Amino acid sequence: MNDDCYKKLIKRHEEAAQALVNILQVRLDYPIEPPFISRHRQALVKLSERSQKIAECLLLEDITISENPVQGGSFGDVFRGDMAGCVIAVKVIRVYQESNMDKILKSFSREAVIWRQLSHPNVLPFYGVFRRGVTKLCLVSPWMQNGDMSHFLSQKGEIDCVPLALDVAKGLEYLHSQRVLHGDLKCGNILVSDAGRACLADFGFSTAKDSNSVLVTASSTKGAGTLAWTAPELALGTIEKPDEACDVYSFGMVCYEASMFSGCTPFAGSSIPQVITAIHLGQRPERPDDLQARKRGLTNRIWKIIATCWHKTSGKRFTAGQVVQRLSTLPNRPPDNRPVDDDPRLSRVTYRQPHHPFSILEMISKRESTGTPCIPGSISQIFGLVDLWASDG
Repeated sequence: MNDDCYKKLIKRHEEAAQALVNILQVRLDYPIEPPFISRHRQALVKLSERSQKIAECLLLEDITISENPVQGGSFGDVFRGDMAGCVIAVKVIRVYQESNMDKILKSFSREAVIWRQLSHPNVLPFYGVFRRGVTKLCLVSPWMQNGDMSHFLSQKGEIDCVPLALDVAKGLEYLHSQRVLHGDLKCGNILVSDAGRACLADFGFSTAKDSNSVLVTASSTKGAGTLAWTAPELALGTIEKPDEACDVYSFGMVCYEASMFSGCTPFAGSSIPQVITAIHLGQRPERPDDLQARKRGLTNRIWKIIATCWHKTSGKRFTAGQVVQRLSTLPNRPPDNRPVDDDPRLSRVTYRQPHHPFSILEMISKRESTGTPCIPGSISQIFGLVDLWASDG
């Protein structure tokens, strides 16, 4: 095969993958029966990771970004930006070496695809993807003036943390109902809205589950800081992949964390070996009994919920739904008077397509005779082609 023929083959291969990604995403944007949602999402995550393609409806333009980042993490920097007159947060994925590009693109695709499918008051909204130059990949979301929960509570001092804990539990319950695991739950990955409500964010470690397996996991890359929030069965290698109980364990640690009911970060100042040893011995933080913890709402009932969430045996922990039920029915609680967030949902304008996905399938099928990549019209054929592409690609 000469070079020209090879380049044409590669181009057709990439065009077919892009068309498939577009179709799967637009179908998820329209009402479909619940049993099909998980399968569509699984296929989309699988194909996006393998092909490193993002649905074209997620691509954003006309965004301006501040010169300097306002926050930096291990995987990227967050900039303040503007889109259509609205203040936004732009997470720029950091690339240190060209050799890491393939791994970074797969992680970026996974986070964008999983995050895009989520919609809940306690999950940070996702606006889309922005390309800054040739190599800079960006994830765009609303700007949260209050910052993460650690920063928010450090500014507020004495504040009732029970509503925030309930917010986090509701967000986690929603993720699990969508068969999505967060995988890296801690106060630094929980943002606080203008109305003072907690929103789960940072889905770089998230996994999307089907009935048989977890597609991806990045838990092995965690350092000592995140390890303190990691369930013992995962930290010690008893299980290979995270599950819902691992997220619930992390929730218990979040509730204990310095920025919520206690005055200490879990295993503060400990090295990785020290944290692993403590986890192996079944050690857990002691209950704080200071005035701040009590003013932030820590009671015997709440401490029992926290202790059950970080139980050494995963099967004895509460589910996220059980946590929500218990926190929602605590006696003698004042009413939650926080306002409801006014979310402009810029993403809805961007994502809406002029055609229903079935008409798109029909239009693509009619183009078969033109020689351009053609996608079969039936759903089973689409999933079959995704499997073929991912294994062949």
